[in-house]
Amino acid sequence: APTDVVVSEDGTTVTGKAEPGATVTVTDQDGNVIGEGTADENGDFTVELDEPMTNGEALNVTATDEAGNESDPTAVTAPDTTA
Repeated sequence: APTDVVVSEDGTTVTGKAEPGATVTVTDQDGNVIGEGTADENGDFTVELDEPMTNGEALNVTATDEAGNESDPTAVTAPDTTA
């Protein structure tokens, strides 16, 4: 499963670590895919989200390796920047 998962302060990207070459998928609390990316050769990933998440949303991040095995989801909470 992805580790060190963090949502940027402006809610536009999710970063973390996963198996090198894995496809990283970010979903919202309803299971909708809101961003996808690939971990680099060091296992680092940055996924741009379709829309900024800035209301403390609960997000799940999974990694799927080249053999098609999907990890357990890693939960992460978006920042809450609502005044």
